[in-house]
Amino acid sequence: RQHPIPSAFKAKSKKARFVLEPNSSEPLPTVPEILAPGVGCSIPPSFDPSSMQGCRSVEFDMSDYCRSAVEQYKALSGIDKLKHAPTPYLPDGSLVHADSCVRGQMAGAACRVLMKDLWVGRLARPDIIQIVSDLATKVQAWSKNEDKRLYRLICYLNSTLHYKLCGKVGDSPDKLRLLLFVDADLAGSSDDSKSRSGGYLVISGPNTWFPVCWICRKQTATSRSTTEAEVVALAVALFSEALPTLQLLDLLFGRAVDLFILEDNQATIKVVRSGFSPKLRHISRTHKINLGSVSEVLEDEHVHLEYCHTSFQAADIFTKALPPNKWDRALQLLGMTTTAPSDNTTTADNDNHNNNDNTTTTTTTTDKAGVGVECVHDASASAVTQFCETCSAKVGIKAVPEILGDVLDDKIE
Repeated sequence: RQHPIPSAFKAKSKKARFVLEPNSSEPLPTVPEILAPGVGCSIPPSFDPSSMQGCRSVEFDMSDYCRSAVEQYKALSGIDKLKHAPTPYLPDGSLVHADSCVRGQMAGAACRVLMKDLWVGRLARPDIIQIVSDLATKVQAWSKNEDKRLYRLICYLNSTLHYKLCGKVGDSPDKLRLLLFVDADLAGSSDDSKSRSGGYLVISGPNTWFPVCWICRKQTATSRSTTEAEVVALAVALFSEALPTLQLLDLLFGRAVDLFILEDNQATIKVVRSGFSPKLRHISRTHKINLGSVSEVLEDEHVHLEYCHTSFQAADIFTKALPPNKWDRALQLLGMTTTAPSDNTTTADNDNHNNNDNTTTTTTTTDKAGVGVECVHDASASAVTQFCETCSAKVGIKAVPEILGDVLDDKIE
């Protein structure tokens, strides 16, 4: 089947390679069929009201916890004024080498701040996990440059308290599949020659987009080319997260679930499919095992490796410091909403919670860990507060599969 190429793309050669026209005013299309046949969902996901009809949705709201992290930083650093920051990364040229040799003011308290930020990044804010991971490696050698980077991170958190990670399920289990976005950044750090792996795992369907987990990890062995780094990133994301999740879904759905691996490097796709490349004869045992094991997994008819244009690569945000002009697009690919809530919505939620009629309303509460959990309040119940506390018991990593399980149970019934 031939798919028409959107006008926003221009073929650079006869190969399946596309570049964005620099002067094109048209928005990027959300039709990945030309880039990854068979994926069967919109990338980036849409959460507008028209696309949410017939769907159950969840918002992971940690705004209160983020606000607490900001207040903790103010108390420990003595800084009261925070600037607006569109991204958590400093502009190029903001850090000087001389400051990297001076002990930072937050050297003794940086660990406390980063641990709180890491909890946010692991549960509901994947947009900050990369910078938090970088700063965590500097705790034992904290300098003034790290003070600047931490201040920028807190400014970004304070400016984006309303950002939420969203998930929706609107399809029956027979239409669901797994999407694994993988990416790597070759020796992007100035401190060493190690590359960074990134991955984003999503349960998807025609009307479904539910994030499962994300990976931001520095590689332990040095890669000599982008292809090597991409192979390692693919192996890490595939074996640590994608395959275990795939086995679980096979058991829950009672069928073989398809896994689509979306890679934006065509050389990597060719090498992995063949299992060998003459240009990679020099690779060490570590890289060779990764290449061979991934090639064996791809022999499964339910595991597909597809090319994905960089503009649709959701894992790109986990590997490098993206500039502001690419940041909003990266958040859309993750499925994050950036619209600030109105005061009217908050008032309506409070009215529903205090309603004494025999009706059932759905609101989003915040548990003890700061995770937004959707729970149903029955006004006829004798103790609504105790019912909320039961919902608040869904903390940590368990909150995602439990909520998704409830939604899928309804679809199966």
